[in-house]
Amino acid sequence: MKKLENIKNAFLIGVCIVAALLSAFYPFEEKAAQTMGQTSNLYGETNEQRLGFLSSNGISVESEPSEITEVLIPLEFTAVYQKYEALQKVQGFSLEEYKGQKLRRYSYRLADKKDTLAELLVSNGKIVAAALVDLSENGCFEKIIS
Repeated sequence: MKKLENIKNAFLIGVCIVAALLSAFYPFEEKAAQTMGQTSNLYGETNEQRLGFLSSNGISVESEPSEITEVLIPLEFTAVYQKYEALQKVQGFSLEEYKGQKLRRYSYRLADKKDTLAELLVSNGKIVAAALVDLSENGCFEKIIS
Protein backbone atom coordinates (compact mmCIF):
# COMPACT_ATOMS: atom_id res chain seq x y z
CA MET A 1 0.00 0.00 0.00
CA LYS A 2 2.82 2.37 0.88
CA LYS A 3 4.54 1.57 -2.42
CA LEU A 4 1.39 2.62 -4.34
CA GLU A 5 1.23 5.88 -2.36
CA ASN A 6 4.91 6.58 -3.17
CA ILE A 7 4.21 5.99 -6.87
CA LYS A 8 1.24 8.41 -6.76
CA ASN A 9 3.34 11.06 -5.01
CA ALA A 10 6.20 10.63 -7.49
CA PHE A 11 3.73 10.93 -10.37
CA LEU A 12 2.19 14.13 -8.92
CA ILE A 13 5.62 15.64 -8.35
CA GLY A 14 6.55 14.79 -11.94
CA VAL A 15 3.38 16.43 -13.26
CA CYS A 16 4.13 19.56 -11.21
CA ILE A 17 7.69 19.72 -12.53
CA VAL A 18 6.52 19.33 -16.13
CA ALA A 19 3.87 22.04 -15.63
CA ALA A 20 6.46 24.39 -14.12
CA LEU A 21 8.85 23.79 -17.00
CA LEU A 22 6.13 24.34 -19.57
CA SER A 23 5.01 27.58 -17.99
CA ALA A 24 8.62 28.80 -17.85
CA PHE A 25 9.35 28.02 -21.49
CA TYR A 26 5.90 28.63 -22.99
CA PRO A 27 4.33 31.89 -21.85
CA PHE A 28 0.64 31.02 -21.80
CA GLU A 29 -0.52 34.56 -21.05
CA GLU A 30 1.42 35.97 -23.98
CA LYS A 31 0.05 33.29 -26.30
CA ALA A 32 -3.49 33.95 -25.08
CA ALA A 33 -3.03 37.65 -25.79
CA GLN A 34 -1.81 36.84 -29.29
CA THR A 35 -4.81 34.68 -30.02
CA MET A 36 -7.09 37.43 -28.73
CA GLY A 37 -5.44 39.93 -31.07
CA GLN A 38 -3.25 41.49 -28.38
CA THR A 39 -6.11 43.76 -27.38
CA SER A 40 -4.10 45.37 -24.61
CA ASN A 41 -1.58 46.95 -27.02
CA LEU A 42 -3.67 48.02 -30.00
CA TYR A 43 -2.72 51.48 -31.05
CA GLY A 44 -5.29 53.37 -33.08
CA GLU A 45 -4.23 56.97 -32.83
CA THR A 46 -3.22 57.33 -36.47
CA ASN A 47 -4.98 56.23 -39.63
CA GLU A 48 -1.98 54.03 -40.46
CA GLN A 49 -2.27 52.21 -37.12
CA ARG A 50 -5.99 51.62 -37.60
CA LEU A 51 -5.52 50.42 -41.18
CA GLY A 52 -2.71 48.14 -39.97
CA PHE A 53 -4.97 46.62 -37.32
CA LEU A 54 -7.73 45.97 -39.86
CA SER A 55 -5.29 44.57 -42.43
CA SER A 56 -3.65 42.29 -39.85
CA ASN A 57 -7.10 40.80 -39.24
CA GLY A 58 -7.75 40.21 -42.94
CA ILE A 59 -10.06 43.21 -43.40
CA SER A 60 -9.57 45.29 -46.56
CA VAL A 61 -11.05 48.78 -46.32
CA GLU A 62 -10.93 52.10 -48.13
CA SER A 63 -7.85 54.15 -47.22
CA GLU A 64 -9.72 56.84 -45.26
CA PRO A 65 -12.56 56.57 -42.75
CA SER A 66 -15.98 57.32 -44.19
CA GLU A 67 -16.99 58.83 -40.85
CA ILE A 68 -15.36 59.91 -37.59
CA THR A 69 -17.73 60.57 -34.70
CA GLU A 70 -17.82 60.68 -30.93
CA VAL A 71 -20.05 58.15 -29.19
CA LEU A 72 -21.14 58.16 -25.58
CA ILE A 73 -21.03 54.72 -23.99
CA PRO A 74 -24.16 54.50 -21.81
CA LEU A 75 -23.93 53.83 -18.08
CA GLU A 76 -26.53 51.06 -18.47
CA PHE A 77 -26.29 48.78 -21.49
CA THR A 78 -29.42 48.37 -23.60
CA ALA A 79 -30.09 45.02 -25.30
CA VAL A 80 -28.15 46.19 -28.36
CA TYR A 81 -25.14 47.22 -26.25
CA GLN A 82 -25.31 43.91 -24.37
CA LYS A 83 -25.01 42.05 -27.69
CA TYR A 84 -22.22 44.39 -28.79
CA GLU A 85 -20.40 43.88 -25.47
CA ALA A 86 -20.70 40.08 -25.82
CA LEU A 87 -19.09 40.35 -29.27
CA GLN A 88 -16.31 42.52 -27.84
CA LYS A 89 -15.58 40.05 -25.06
CA VAL A 90 -15.14 37.24 -27.62
CA GLN A 91 -12.41 39.40 -29.19
CA GLY A 92 -10.73 40.25 -25.89
CA PHE A 93 -12.24 43.74 -25.53
CA SER A 94 -14.74 45.12 -23.05
CA LEU A 95 -16.59 48.42 -22.85
CA GLU A 96 -17.41 48.04 -19.15
CA GLU A 97 -14.66 50.42 -18.04
CA TYR A 98 -15.76 53.01 -20.63
CA LYS A 99 -19.36 53.38 -19.41
CA GLY A 100 -20.29 57.05 -19.30
CA GLN A 101 -17.29 58.04 -21.44
CA LYS A 102 -17.05 59.45 -24.95
CA LEU A 103 -15.07 57.37 -27.42
CA ARG A 104 -14.05 58.20 -30.95
CA ARG A 105 -15.59 55.93 -33.60
CA TYR A 106 -13.79 55.44 -36.90
CA SER A 107 -15.93 53.87 -39.62
CA TYR A 108 -14.29 52.40 -42.73
CA ARG A 109 -16.13 51.04 -45.76
CA LEU A 110 -15.04 47.56 -46.73
CA ALA A 111 -13.34 47.46 -50.12
CA ASP A 112 -15.42 44.50 -51.32
CA LYS A 113 -18.72 45.08 -49.43
CA LYS A 114 -19.99 48.64 -49.64
CA ASP A 115 -22.93 47.83 -47.33
CA THR A 116 -20.58 46.85 -44.48
CA LEU A 117 -18.45 49.05 -42.25
CA ALA A 118 -15.47 48.20 -40.12
CA GLU A 119 -15.92 50.26 -36.97
CA LEU A 120 -13.22 50.91 -34.41
CA LEU A 121 -13.77 52.60 -31.06
CA VAL A 122 -10.68 54.41 -29.81
CA SER A 123 -9.88 55.86 -26.40
CA ASN A 124 -6.64 57.75 -25.72
CA GLY A 125 -5.11 56.45 -28.94
CA LYS A 126 -5.93 52.80 -28.17
CA ILE A 127 -8.44 50.58 -29.98
CA VAL A 128 -10.90 49.44 -27.31
CA ALA A 129 -13.62 47.84 -29.49
CA ALA A 130 -14.00 46.64 -33.06
CA ALA A 131 -16.80 45.25 -35.20
CA LEU A 132 -18.03 44.75 -38.73
CA VAL A 133 -21.42 46.43 -39.07
CA ASP A 134 -23.94 45.35 -41.70
CA LEU A 135 -25.76 48.42 -43.01
CA SER A 136 -28.54 46.45 -44.69
CA GLU A 137 -31.95 45.91 -43.13
CA ASN A 138 -30.56 42.94 -41.18
CA GLY A 139 -28.11 45.25 -39.40
CA CYS A 140 -25.95 42.82 -37.47
CA PHE A 141 -22.49 42.97 -35.89
CA GLU A 142 -19.64 40.58 -36.60
CA LYS A 143 -16.27 40.22 -34.97
CA ILE A 144 -13.11 41.52 -36.63
CA ILE A 145 -10.57 39.50 -34.64
CA SER A 146 -10.72 35.82 -35.56
